[in-house]
Amino acid sequence: MLTPLGFSGINGLPSVGEVASTERGHGIVLFVGLAVFLIAGGLFLLLKKAFQSTDAEKTQFKFILFGALTTFSLIIIFNLILPIVFNKLSLIPLGAVFIFPFVAFTAYAIIKYHLLNIRVIAAEMLMFLVVVVSFSEIIFAQGPAQIIFRVSIFIILSFFGTLLVRSVRSEVNQRERLQELTQELERVNLKLETVNLQLAEMNEKLKKMDQLKSEFVSMAGHQLRGPMTVIKGYISLILDGTIKGANPAIHEALSRAMFSTEQLIKLIADLLDLSRIEAGKIKYEMTEGDLSKIMKEVLDKFKAIADKKSVALVLKDRTGGQARMVFDQDKIREAVVNYTDNAVKYSPQGGRVVVGLDIVGAGAGARMRVSVRDNGIGIRPEDIQKLFVKFSRTVEAQRHDPNGLGIGLFFAKRVVEDHGGTAGVESEGIGHGSTFWFEIPVNR
Repeated sequence: MLTPLGFSGINGLPSVGEVASTERGHGIVLFVGLAVFLIAGGLFLLLKKAFQSTDAEKTQFKFILFGALTTFSLIIIFNLILPIVFNKLSLIPLGAVFIFPFVAFTAYAIIKYHLLNIRVIAAEMLMFLVVVVSFSEIIFAQGPAQIIFRVSIFIILSFFGTLLVRSVRSEVNQRERLQELTQELERVNLKLETVNLQLAEMNEKLKKMDQLKSEFVSMAGHQLRGPMTVIKGYISLILDGTIKGANPAIHEALSRAMFSTEQLIKLIADLLDLSRIEAGKIKYEMTEGDLSKIMKEVLDKFKAIADKKSVALVLKDRTGGQARMVFDQDKIREAVVNYTDNAVKYSPQGGRVVVGLDIVGAGAGARMRVSVRDNGIGIRPEDIQKLFVKFSRTVEAQRHDPNGLGIGLFFAKRVVEDHGGTAGVESEGIGHGSTFWFEIPVNR
């Protein structure tokens, strides 16, 4: 319909098969601006939706956007610019054809990339047809009773049809969400695989570095052990009077040097033990021996140190002379030494250390139990699980003796476990002492 604001009139009467020319009104500029604004607004909304969509939806919107741009460009050129600027009205009838690019690209997005779910469309079309047929029956109904009946059927079909469409749409949405989650999970799994690969490479590098460290510690320990043993030997010769001429002041200084030397030798031994454990080079020589005899030898070794602190060393052997078994005597002796050394070290002046040897169980399941109980500094309940861990020491132990490394208990537990046994500790808390124990099978 013509309006004076857009087209003020027609210039003459056209011939048959021709399109009449028009006179443009003053409002044609407003018409053009409005048309351009609406087209630009529609394209802007499509672009915004495309940027906010997921990867799959972006592909769908690319086709819609391309079809819309093509259609709008053709319409603007042939139905707006050419008719208004150049008065080419013969091209206006082609406007309907220009809708084809948008329809074609949208259809391709629907079929190829599932822009609109076919199940939802089919359900909606089916219900639409059912409702239309039901409504048409109302129109052709005869008599009030038939009208009421068909209206009732129409309402029921509309209600359940709406529920059906909603159910189908909900199921489709859930499946789409499940697909999105599956894709997201695949991306996460891919990232995790990459991270695991990187961690494996780093772990391999750390193993090589750890191996180099263990080799260095082992080499350094062997090189240091020899000179320290020689130093200890010469100091012992002076202290026991074999080498004469040392006055009391020198004797006191050498006694302190002897103590430090023994501490350093113990540290070197711990480091060598650690390097052997980490390198997997601990070798066991299983021979038959008397564990009771070994316990007495260990207590004799610590007697002089205990006497200096007035600590009583007590051995309670309750095996009845039945302590013979097959085990690595050197390794088990070292485990007992570590237990006893800690007990004497952390016992107070005038304390008491009780070393027990018992047989637990009978027959094939019999186990030899070694326990070392002291009345020293004790252990907090939360620290018990840390004691047999490499380089782990309690705060109280560090305060009492800052020179320890926390390797002795770690080594003892490893030796006991390699014998098929278990190791542990019991304590009632700070100031109540502690009991370190281990059990190894009698029959192997």
